[in-house]
Amino acid sequence: MICARCTVWRYVLAVSEAAIADGAAVPFTTLYDLSENLDGAWIRRELGVEFVTVDEEEILRQAARPGRRVGVVVTDPDSYRPLLSTAPPRSVVVLHLYDERYTPQCEEVANMPSVFSLYRPFSLERATNIAYIASVAAAFADIRVGTTNLRQIGAALKSGRAIRSAVQRYNRAKNDGFYTVPIGYTAAFADVYEARFGPIGRYTSLFDHALERDESASVERVLDVSFRGARGQFQRRTGVGLASQRPRSDCSTPIRSFSGDGNELDAATYLELMLRSRFVLCPPGFVTNESYRTYEALLCGALPVMLTTAVSQGTRPAADLHDVVTGVCWTVALRKMDRMAELSRRVAVARALRSTRASYREVAHSIRTALHGA
Repeated sequence: MICARCTVWRYVLAVSEAAIADGAAVPFTTLYDLSENLDGAWIRRELGVEFVTVDEEEILRQAARPGRRVGVVVTDPDSYRPLLSTAPPRSVVVLHLYDERYTPQCEEVANMPSVFSLYRPFSLERATNIAYIASVAAAFADIRVGTTNLRQIGAALKSGRAIRSAVQRYNRAKNDGFYTVPIGYTAAFADVYEARFGPIGRYTSLFDHALERDESASVERVLDVSFRGARGQFQRRTGVGLASQRPRSDCSTPIRSFSGDGNELDAATYLELMLRSRFVLCPPGFVTNESYRTYEALLCGALPVMLTTAVSQGTRPAADLHDVVTGVCWTVALRKMDRMAELSRRVAVARALRSTRASYREVAHSIRTALHGA
């Protein structure tokens, strides 16, 4: 006898799979409710992926279908390890959605025989040893601004070594099965973006919308550079300190919230700040050079200013970010920002938007091929 709950699951899966023919969405199963997940909006809009909450039995049933694979959103790797260790070989396509993607637990899950391919929003592009050493030396040249203690520097170096080692192990183990996805934007940002410029279709790419949007719909860009966010590690502190010295800047800190957390800065105010900015300082995130802010700035028509390689990560920015302003240290990056003419800035924003959209399309096609290939 089939329980009512299983019937609902299978009905939802059937509906989701029917939508594939129209190119609207592909279903990815998950053990937990992701309705409030920060990543839900960009994954639906940019990758055409919908989440379906089921149990392990249903996922294993989907994985056992001949000639088909099942997509699984993995959040906590420990929770999904028993499931993935039981599924048939090469029967699962994994989408990673959690912050600690370089841990041994993540590597173990990624390299399980059941995993056919794995997509993750964090970089697997390791900077060369020479480039990393250069970034460390340049970072010390920047530390003339703000307060930085040796403990912060030591923690950043330790993090950089660990992540670089993890990336090397990933690429050595299964390089052809791992794919990097642009990190995207938060669900809260997508909501206020649509409120500001919408209505926008449920599956419409915000990058397509931004490319087609009339720039006159934005407010006047009265700021050269802005930033909202936490102080974070020492390179973030020094970058904010240097950027705040610009005459037309708004780089208030510390504000521990961002577009996904409105405790101290609501998402609408955050969006309006970037709409008034020519550039947005995008210091490294917790474990990656990119952050939600990087892509949210582009969607607001502001050009991100980033480090080429952060000491705390030692990875290279995604290829789709080739046109943003980067530098081996903040002094270099901000100097490039100061010299960029307005027309060049606008062209760079448009190129970065197009490049990111192309990356998403490539990944979306790859996911569909992986799910339905023999």
